[in-house]
Amino acid sequence: MGDNDLIGLRNLKNINLAYNPIKFITNRAFQNNIHLTYVDLSHTSLTTIPSIVAMLPALQTLRIEAYDIECTCELASLKNWKVSAIQILGQCYPANERIDQFIKTYINAGRC
Repeated sequence: MGDNDLIGLRNLKNINLAYNPIKFITNRAFQNNIHLTYVDLSHTSLTTIPSIVAMLPALQTLRIEAYDIECTCELASLKNWKVSAIQILGQCYPANERIDQFIKTYINAGRC
């Protein structure tokens, strides 16, 4: 997903990109979408959580279910993300640990 794909949609609150062959989302893709509360990236070709989602001030739900989200210290761009205020639906691969739990236990706890 490119930098300007959603630039004119400033009042966008929900976006469902599930089941699309998305492999990468730039760090500026949602920069003008500060009202996004729901983002569904399930069943895409993503292998990591795009760091831009941590910068969405109104985000309440992130669905990133299925496929292979690798929970490694490379997710450090999500450090200090207030995951307790956001419902994150998805599991880490291959550990089969909830993504939000991984972020709390490893990233935010300074273990990475």
